[in-house]
Amino acid sequence: MEDAERQWIMADQQGTLNSLGRDIGHLLDQEKAYDRVNLTYFRAVLNRFGFFGNIVNCLYHLMADNRIRININGYFTEEVHKLHGFKQGDPISCICYDLAFEPFLQSILQDQDYHGYHFPQHTTTGESSNLTTKILCYADDALVFIHDKQDLRLLKYYMDLFCRTSNARFNYSKAEAFSLSGRNTRSFWNRLLADMSINHLHTADDAQPLTYLGFPLIQSTQQRTYFVTTLIASLKRTVQFHSCRSLSVMGKATVVNTLILSKCWYVFRVTPLTLNDLQQITSVIIQYLKQGIFPVIPWSTWTLPRYLGGLGVLDVKLQYAALYFRWVQPVLRMDDSVLSSPLETMLSHHISNHNGAHPPQLPLLFPLARKQLTRKRRVTTIDMLYRSVDTLHRDYDSSS
Repeated sequence: MEDAERQWIMADQQGTLNSLGRDIGHLLDQEKAYDRVNLTYFRAVLNRFGFFGNIVNCLYHLMADNRIRININGYFTEEVHKLHGFKQGDPISCICYDLAFEPFLQSILQDQDYHGYHFPQHTTTGESSNLTTKILCYADDALVFIHDKQDLRLLKYYMDLFCRTSNARFNYSKAEAFSLSGRNTRSFWNRLLADMSINHLHTADDAQPLTYLGFPLIQSTQQRTYFVTTLIASLKRTVQFHSCRSLSVMGKATVVNTLILSKCWYVFRVTPLTLNDLQQITSVIIQYLKQGIFPVIPWSTWTLPRYLGGLGVLDVKLQYAALYFRWVQPVLRMDDSVLSSPLETMLSHHISNHNGAHPPQLPLLFPLARKQLTRKRRVTTIDMLYRSVDTLHRDYDSSS
């Protein structure tokens, strides 16, 4: 999303907007995804993937040869045969569903006519190529990248084909679409999206961000402010609940780490926030910790490790930097001659593109090598990566 915005800004400055793509993201929603899978289709998928016959038969009968009785006010109905779907709560059901959904994903990934999003890569030799991202998926939550109208028609075709073969059903009323660059391209997409019962294309102009897997897809300062306001309100409700309890100093520190700040760490891994946002969250924690305690314990003592005489409360800013350093560390160690994961490759080229084709390690380690876009609208992932690596102590005199 940030790369699409960067390309749009550069094209706007160069007057080449007409040649720029209007890429969008499409969040798919399935209706009763696990319950609807046709088990005959599932068996055919396992055979196509090359599983041994006895394993295929075992999995098929494990899911198909079941009878159910329904408890109605303490009375059990007659036995009902379970004719399709995977068992809810069964650990193996997750893997079985992934296998059943894989043909749909592969149909898009292997279609040479489906473009997806092209991530430009500028190497140190000046050559350029494209890293293509077509679809992201976790269980039944799929995010499809669409480059043009042909992509959208192909997606609709594969969705219909998958539904006919597997008994799946996509819930078009809950599907969402958003502009990758954040720019308003509704006039280009409205008619085709309306055919899929999607009547609104989310852009940076919307007040609220879309959410995918619990992560806010923030495209503007307004959307970030809305997200932070909502998060702080949730933290305050939790604090209010625990404020009624008579806890020791150590008890409060434990509650903060395990029950209050735990609400933040999941989204903090990929959500760019400002220092002011982090300070607001810290203030909520401080207000809770100092309540009923006199003399007031300094924040530095709360966050000091216990073996040094502190109380071990996680420092919001340091923990935030540590979560982002998980993305920085592989890039710092990455050898261009060794194939890395697609995520590491994409992140490496995002940093290089942002800084004018520098090797990604250079701007990360040396602030003077960093460049800023002339029309920056908000804090981005790049800022978070810089802030994270700048938190580390570096001794260049002892470096070899």
